Amino acid sequence: MRPEQSVTATNLGNFYERKGRVACGSSCAPSSKQYSGTFGAIVKRMDTLYALSNNHVFADCNHVPVGQPIISPSGPDSRPNLPPPRQICAHSEIVELRSGTPALVSPCLADLAIAEIPDGQVVSSWQGDTDGGYDTPHVPADLATGLEVKKWGRTTRLTRGIMQSVQITTSIPYDGQHFRALVWLRGAWTVESINEEAFALPGDSGSLVVTADGKKAVGILFAVAAKGRIAFVIPIDRVLQSFGGINLVSKHGV
Repeated sequence: MRPEQSVTATNLGNFYERKGRVACGSSCAPSSKQYSGTFGAIVKRMDTLYALSNNHVFADCNHVPVGQPIISPSGPDSRPNLPPPRQICAHSEIVELRSGTPALVSPCLADLAIAEIPDGQVVSSWQGDTDGGYDTPHVPADLATGLEVKKWGRTTRLTRGIMQSVQITTSIPYDGQHFRALVWLRGAWTVESINEEAFALPGDSGSLVVTADGKKAVGILFAVAAKGRIAFVIPIDRVLQSFGGINLVSKHGV
């Protein structure tokens, strides 16, 4: 099993709206890039709202300039039956990705980025579409093997799985425009699909994984393997400790 970053430049992506606002789970990317990832959630630090996703989605592996507009849907996902791309946020901060054998370089703890939301009226904390969607939960889950989970994503929409592994260290080959390297990440969890279908595929990077009842947050998806039946997740406690401390936002534009 070889995991890979789950961003894509192929496949038609999905876009979700809630009351005319861009909903979480939608296709997104920096306006300068020809790939697609997922707008995972709205978070707050102090009084400022941010969008949350992966470093390799918002920052193309450390290399998108601060202030670059993030649009939804992404450029490659634009098509006649979708609204035109609009700016949802502006790239702000990353958890750095770095390469090197663990004997020499400490493994990374996360693949995350936040982007400041200039207009809170443009986005919603709702996840996915009206049928089967739910509001982003702000309560973190206690992670455990066997926990049933679900997520909304740009490529595979609503999928369900089961948490399988605890605190593994894995290597992922990243392939950004200016960053091509093997990155070791420590402390990831894995999710396995409940059936033979994929839990996540390229383009689902950044999706917020939640408990099966939608009431608690589990983590942020950042990589896939085994034809998408296995997904790798940054645990939610680590996500919320990043960037000096952030909180998931619920009941925003729902």
